[in-house]
Amino acid sequence: MVLIYVFDIDDTLYEMETFSYDDLEFSQRLKNNINNIPDYIPKYILTNAGYMHANNVLEKLNIKDDFKLIFSSTSMSKLKPHPASYKYAINTIMENEKIHDSRDINILFFDDLFGNLVGAKYYNWRTCWINKFKEYSGGLTKKKHADYEFKDINEALEYINKMNDKVCNFNHKQLI
Repeated sequence: MVLIYVFDIDDTLYEMETFSYDDLEFSQRLKNNINNIPDYIPKYILTNAGYMHANNVLEKLNIKDDFKLIFSSTSMSKLKPHPASYKYAINTIMENEKIHDSRDINILFFDDLFGNLVGAKYYNWRTCWINKFKEYSGGLTKKKHADYEFKDINEALEYINKMNDKVCNFNHKQLI
């Protein structure tokens, strides 16, 4: 089973009420959390934004080289939460990672919009809701479409990396 992490960008990897490239700042905490994801877990971006915007944000955050590919509105015929966007991402990831059976892929998807998690769940992705703008209920959620719920991406990655470290040290397997 191959574990893959897929991230949304806007309001998931950074928080800003009114977007401005000038105000977007590098976060050492985010960089460290991304770098703490084991190298054998490929990381991808799936965003409804255009490719240039996604690329510029990742460069500004100094994490562009940590991601293998950006799925954007420029490359997809349908946007999240349409199932075709997730299917396109799955097919491309399987080709890139040389995976021949969709049962051999385990995707953990991080997004701030609950509706986008619904589409991901349709393809049995594990989901992590970055719930910044709504009432935060904490930790693991019982909601049907969100396996995990956190107030920001750093909290999510710190929790998941810590849990994976414990599980990996115990039985050499990934929790997520």
